[in-house]
Amino acid sequence: MSIRYGSDMDGDLNDQVFAGLERDVVQTFPSLEGIAFTDRWGGPVSVTLDMAPALGLLGDERVIYSLGCMGHGVSMTHLNGATVADLVLERKTDLTDVFFVNRRTLPWPPEPIRALTARAIRGYMRWEDRRFDPTRPSVHRLD
Repeated sequence: MSIRYGSDMDGDLNDQVFAGLERDVVQTFPSLEGIAFTDRWGGPVSVTLDMAPALGLLGDERVIYSLGCMGHGVSMTHLNGATVADLVLERKTDLTDVFFVNRRTLPWPPEPIRALTARAIRGYMRWEDRRFDPTRPSVHRLD
């Protein structure tokens, strides 16, 4: 995925990114060497400035939001889905009683500061990948 300047959100289908991700899959699961990837998908990454998720009611019990999965899409989306279900059903649970439910997030700054901030977050994620698993290439290829 590309970090885009302004409101351009059409950079999510990039052959170089997909090739790198396919290499990462084979490195993680060597027995998949030689398999053919038949489908690909992409989309904007949901990142908050403080790198924590945010869920809650958008001023009305009928509108619930979930954002900020940044790189933990499957597991975070699963958890957020369970939390959203509890919010929809108006249940008070351990999931609805955490700091990221109904919290205020910092707004993204305007361009060009937004693009610089996004690149700084990308750099941090790459550094974190190298720090915790220096033998693997970074999976956060957001060129």
